[in-house]
Amino acid sequence: MPPRRTLAAPLAAEALAAAKLIAAELATVELADASLRGSSGVWLLVHELGADAPAVPRAAVRRWEAAAIAALAVQGASFFEGMLGAAWLLALLGRAPGELAAVDEAVLDVLHGRWDGGLAAFGGGLAGFGSYGLARMHTRAGRRVVRRCVARFGELAHRDGSSAWWTPGTAARSEAPRDQAPALWNREGTAAAVGFLAAARGAARSALPLARRGARALAVQLARASHDRIGVATPHAAPGLVHGSGTWALGGAGAVGALLAVAHATRDFEAAARCGRMLADLDPAACAASDASLGTGTAGIACVMQALAEATNRRVFAFAAEHWHRRTLRCRRSGEGIGGYLHVDALANVAVGGGRWAPRPGLLEGAAGTALSLVCAARGTRASPWFARCLLA
Repeated sequence: MPPRRTLAAPLAAEALAAAKLIAAELATVELADASLRGSSGVWLLVHELGADAPAVPRAAVRRWEAAAIAALAVQGASFFEGMLGAAWLLALLGRAPGELAAVDEAVLDVLHGRWDGGLAAFGGGLAGFGSYGLARMHTRAGRRVVRRCVARFGELAHRDGSSAWWTPGTAARSEAPRDQAPALWNREGTAAAVGFLAAARGAARSALPLARRGARALAVQLARASHDRIGVATPHAAPGLVHGSGTWALGGAGAVGALLAVAHATRDFEAAARCGRMLADLDPAACAASDASLGTGTAGIACVMQALAEATNRRVFAFAAEHWHRRTLRCRRSGEGIGGYLHVDALANVAVGGGRWAPRPGLLEGAAGTALSLVCAARGTRASPWFARCLLA
């Protein structure tokens, strides 16, 4: 059953037009980076637009594919910034089976020993390895990757009664304090684990029970936060806003998205709706999302709110989704950046250009991700497979 209130037709049309403009500009840019921050992100966008995509020469698509394959051997094991994201995309598109078989072997080898690489789907995080495995679930090796990631998350979890959570540094420090509050966001926290585990339920019997325990920890932590603190991306909910607070990568939207992933698996949307209402009621001025990116901007919040609206048929989420999609569109400045968008990469090291406004093509921090969010606005999140596979696991 569709939500009782979807985005108005003029807004959906404006969103699709903006996404098409971004795609048209990105398709003409030669990008040296083959990860989801570069040509793989553009390839994903063009694929998802389908019939609405700009005319792209076959030679350009072949270059994107060749660059993604070449990246498998030279880039680091990062999902958004390295070879895992390129491999994930190749798997989703059914390309390069021989090369991906070699990636399977390498990933399984890494996962065989003690895990010291962090938790979330950033850098070389465990959720990134798991997300790649989910895209390879049609193969025996892919299912082994997912089961090993589930087992590693089980080993790294802090447990208390019916709850489980993961803390930054747990992978590297076995003595990490058990009473440390769960980190809500996706960058190095519980949300990334919970979203992956919910998606992995078909491969490992222990995945969904562990995801439900993690969801309980997230819901409790969110309930303890006042409305003006749900967006603060600090380990102990300390006062003060940072860039990206409240967002998918660094704040409450990531936690709500993880709760929604568990809700889809269990068909129980009560906790996701309750915590989503807190985010929907948040004063937008208290959420430091100053650009239109998926990771630390308006686009990721808009997608999570829209997914909640579609899952629960509640008007409050539909209104919130419309608000954040409109904010994404208002970030556009004709003639600037890529399709009118400049972005601030709050996740990058300032020493290599992070924290400044610039044209950025990528999925998490750039124009490709903004365009994919706008595709959700036009078509709905359930009609956008990349969304369920990437933001909600």
